[in-house]
Amino acid sequence: MLKQDEISALTVYVRTSQIITSALIIGVVTFMAITLLIVPIKDINQQLSIFALVGLMFALFAAAVSIIVPRIVRQGAARQLAEQLQGQKTLVDDQATILECAKHFQTSNVLRCALLEGACFLNLVFFMVDHSLVSMGVAAALILLIATGFPTSGRVVDWIEDQMERVRDAARSGS
Repeated sequence: MLKQDEISALTVYVRTSQIITSALIIGVVTFMAITLLIVPIKDINQQLSIFALVGLMFALFAAAVSIIVPRIVRQGAARQLAEQLQGQKTLVDDQATILECAKHFQTSNVLRCALLEGACFLNLVFFMVDHSLVSMGVAAALILLIATGFPTSGRVVDWIEDQMERVRDAARSGS
C-alpha cells in the first residue's frame, strides 16, 4: 500500500492523465457537434449501411484491442522494471519505481483512449458520409467508453499498487 507522501507525488501524473483524457474526449465531442451541424436532420436515417457496419466492426475491434494492448504494455513494463531492479540493490517500493509505474500508467491510458478515439472519429466520418444514426450511436458509445476509464487518483493508485505487486512477483521469479 502506498504511503500518503507517495500518493501526493503521483498528483502530477494523475493530473496529466486527466488532461490528456479530457482533451481526447473534447476533441471527439467537438467533431461530433460539427458533424451534427453539417448533416441536415431530415437526411439522418436509421439504416445499417455498409459504412455503419464497417464502423461498428471497427469499434468492436478497437474496444477489444483497447483492453488487450494496455495489458501487454503493463506486463512488459513489469518485467522490464523487475529486470532493472535485479541488477541493482533498489527496493521495489522505492519512490523511483513508483514514479516509473506512473509513467507506464500514462502510456497505457493514452493507448487505450487513442484506440477508442480513432474508432470514434471513423464512425463520425461515416456518419457524415451516409447519415446513418447507427454510426452516431457507435461514436457516442465509444465516447462513453473513454469517459468510463477516466483516470482518478484512486484508480491510478490502485493501478500502481497492482503493478508494484507484478514487479515484486517478477523480481521474485527472476524473470
